[in-house]
Amino acid sequence: MNAIIFDHVSKRYAEAGAPAVDDVSLEIPDGKIVVILGTSGSGKTTLMKMVNRLIELSLGRVIVEGQDVQTLPVNDLRRRIGYVIQHIGLFPHWTVAQNIATVPTILGWEARRVQQRVEELMDLVGLTPAEYRGRYPAQLSGGQQQRVGIARALAADPDILLMDEPFGAVDAITRSRLQEEFLALQQRTHKTVLFVTHDVEEALQLADKLVIMDRGRVIQYDSSFNIITQPANDFVAQLIGARHLMRLLRLVTVRNIVQPLQPATAAQADDTLSLDDSMSDALTRLLRSACDALPVADAAGALVGQADLAAVRAHLRRSDSLAR
Repeated sequence: MNAIIFDHVSKRYAEAGAPAVDDVSLEIPDGKIVVILGTSGSGKTTLMKMVNRLIELSLGRVIVEGQDVQTLPVNDLRRRIGYVIQHIGLFPHWTVAQNIATVPTILGWEARRVQQRVEELMDLVGLTPAEYRGRYPAQLSGGQQQRVGIARALAADPDILLMDEPFGAVDAITRSRLQEEFLALQQRTHKTVLFVTHDVEEALQLADKLVIMDRGRVIQYDSSFNIITQPANDFVAQLIGARHLMRLLRLVTVRNIVQPLQPATAAQADDTLSLDDSMSDALTRLLRSACDALPVADAAGALVGQADLAAVRAHLRRSDSLAR
């Protein structure tokens, strides 16, 4: 199933010589994070804003959950799509609870249901209701404000979430933490997310599929690994840094190098890897360890094998040959 379909979509402004978005056709699969990456002025935000009609298209169609957005009342459309932006846009004179409750209140939810939903979402984004419910935005850190923005976007339980540079206004440490928390949140909620960024590391960290845009056109649409190892042209290769081995290692997991578990490894290990740990994380932990190999556990915690530096090195060589 495709949650969003762009069907030969274009946006042209009267005063501009070239279209902001030029004949884009894309299918955004249900329940996945699709990241749109490009330089400033590439058309990525314009494309995303045509989904909830913050920008009206010039040509083509945008289909959301089987319906042409042009046939829907704009307010109804926006209430069924969550929207998170870089500067959050919280109402400064409303409490955290009131901000999160914005859309459910507009939709006429019963007060008890609204309160339950607010508390559920505050727990979900890591803000204790008893401590934060009555605070105002100015009393929150940037990261906390961003969590409130995400909770507000999720309040009416939309199937689709649009995110426009949502973590761009916070410091690097907070940004990394928010990215990790967002991925954990996505594992529980399974929303369809269209996420705009100009940050390559963020795109590779979050994307199930990656859209590369330049001058209003889609240059490549594929998995991050395929884009790194098989860039469509020199622009994509330069933007992504296609020969950056550590980027490749962040996109593959320990399950790619797991070997039979040796008794000595199980007895002497000072750490345990997971099958779903990234190869870059495994490399870091192997280098820190006093052991030559570390055991690997499955999701239930059962040991299923081991990984060592030689296996990481062999995978690095294979990845490097793909990126050449």
